Amino acid sequence: MSKYYHLKVKEVVRETADTVSIHFWHPWNEVVQYKPGQYFTILWPAAGDTKLRRSYSLSSSPYTDISPAITVKEIAGGAVSGHLASDVREGDILEIMQATGTFFLEPDADLERTIFLLGTGSGISPLISIAKSVLVVEPESRVVLVYGNRRKETIIFFETILRMQEKYKDRFQVIHSLTQPLPGWEGHTGRLTKDKLGDILQPYAELVRLPESRFFICGQEEFMDEAMLALETLGANKEAVSRESFYINRDIVESEPPAQPETNILQDRTILLRYEGEEHNLRVGAHQTVLEAALESDIDLPYSCQAGMCTACLGRALQGKVVLDEYDSLTEAELKEGFILTCVAHPVTDDVIIEVE
Repeated sequence: MSKYYHLKVKEVVRETADTVSIHFWHPWNEVVQYKPGQYFTILWPAAGDTKLRRSYSLSSSPYTDISPAITVKEIAGGAVSGHLASDVREGDILEIMQATGTFFLEPDADLERTIFLLGTGSGISPLISIAKSVLVVEPESRVVLVYGNRRKETIIFFETILRMQEKYKDRFQVIHSLTQPLPGWEGHTGRLTKDKLGDILQPYAELVRLPESRFFICGQEEFMDEAMLALETLGANKEAVSRESFYINRDIVESEPPAQPETNILQDRTILLRYEGEEHNLRVGAHQTVLEAALESDIDLPYSCQAGMCTACLGRALQGKVVLDEYDSLTEAELKEGFILTCVAHPVTDDVIIEVE
């Protein structure tokens, strides 16, 4: 069951010229729960009684930070990010859906491993949450962060990262790469391509191949594809890699429609939908998604991006066959276990049963 909060803003911290971190007070009667790497979905008032939903990763750690915090980069034309980055003030109340997402790590004090974090731009938000958590909870583990930006002044959490390096020494190794460095920059330069990442990670090749190593990639789709290729070339276990997209319309309208399933298998079908302890016989039109049909029937399923990227609408097909317009946000293991995203899901048999927690 999805849970909603009305959280009071504790503090707004300017991270860069176009990026802020918004810290929240916990409700008086409970502590907001989340895992390192997950995100909040913000419900922002729009015209009439409608609300826009946008997802923003938590950059705080439940193990090191008193208050939960999201980090928001303003996007040109964004319907919500501009308000969050410029208008929100201490004391404001924001409506928020509970933390969700499958891009997370649960640290374990008994483990000794290497966590590789690969990111660009605002993709650092969930990665810094994971880094903070691992370094505190797993004293025998180490973290390697590879982080790409345009210029030094656009590096989000630059000072925080420096302090973490000073505190954790060799356990936290950071490699920056800038595409538009100013004179005097002594670090890596250039885009984080497959070859560039391969060169940067080559000294860690033995660690990359260890079965206990984990990998988290967050940024633009092109970057994540390059990072996946680099890790595969170095021998990383594909099942140990998690990726999170920030740029397929967390905050803007999709520019191109996703690829559609074959039209000859799409028909009007009735499915059994289980949600919040109730069962619904839901009619799904031939070219509707499960989410669209549910919302049309006043079943308030959780959702955010509506593009198959954020996993806020995660469900599970317990029976029957379902096809998705977009598969990239789910791992092969999750797909084999029947997990789906209702915002891009179409039933293609008459015996479909879907459960949404």
